[in-house]
Amino acid sequence: MRFLTLLVLLALGPQPVGARPQTTTRAAAPSAADLNRMLARFFETADEYEKAFRNLTAEETKKIEVFKKSGAIDKQRQIVSDLIVYRSARDASGVTIEYRDVQSVDGKAVERRGPRALQLLTKAATADNVHKELTAIAKETRRYEFNSHVMGLTIHQGNVMAMGGRRDSFAIEWVGRDQIAGRDVVIIDYRQTGTVGKDGWQLSLPREFGEPEHVHRGRLWLDAETFQLRRQVWELLTPHPAAPDPILMLRQEAVYAPSRFGILVPERIVLDFLFHFSHPKNGPPSMALSERLTFTYGAFRRFDVATEEQIGVPATGDR
Repeated sequence: MRFLTLLVLLALGPQPVGARPQTTTRAAAPSAADLNRMLARFFETADEYEKAFRNLTAEETKKIEVFKKSGAIDKQRQIVSDLIVYRSARDASGVTIEYRDVQSVDGKAVERRGPRALQLLTKAATADNVHKELTAIAKETRRYEFNSHVMGLTIHQGNVMAMGGRRDSFAIEWVGRDQIAGRDVVIIDYRQTGTVGKDGWQLSLPREFGEPEHVHRGRLWLDAETFQLRRQVWELLTPHPAAPDPILMLRQEAVYAPSRFGILVPERIVLDFLFHFSHPKNGPPSMALSERLTFTYGAFRRFDVATEEQIGVPATGDR
């Protein structure tokens, strides 16, 4: 189970999906069966990534930029946190969520950081159910944010997983080979062609959109030997009755780097939110950049000591 509270996402990327990177080698395309095997191996490594990430932590710097319709920056913020994976002990499947223990906001240290963290974890641990437990963690995470809130994209390689279990609803295309940091990579495009149902994204759209199903597409750069993800671009589009093609709403680009933990870890993730809507009387509808989140990470560390704390509620009459 994955808990993702996501409101809206175009990351800053040198190549749009569908464009061929100039350095890409258009090698002979593998067979459809081999291409499917590559994807299957990637889904396996994505699961391994998620499991390994549960015991890791790193300092995360999140830069938030909010844009006016003119394209000028309206406001900015920088949040430095310790990124920790919170795992519910209440749920047998070990559901996880990102918890950000905020160190500073715009260079100013957060006061009473330790006591506030203990109070939060106590509240989460004594919640009535898993949903309330994870909601308490999510609420703390968004305390210093502006308009948009996203969780789960660091500890999960989640966007492309819309394809997992729905393979028949996606077309895949061989792009070619390239190199990233001296490593050979294979490049694969994917595009949604069928129905996938609920995908976890809740977009606040103008009424004239109706209730369309979102469309996923993206590009994967997979290590040619391990099939771990080295880079990805993911886009979410939404059909509009007056537009010939679905309108780009959200785009993410993520870059991963080697670690000593057997997985490639996030180095930089950029999310662009295109939520400034325009529909002129004699023109097509469009969306423009409204907010950008840029996540960068310091060195990842493994928790060396595991602790467990039981928090109980005294019975009536206890002193």
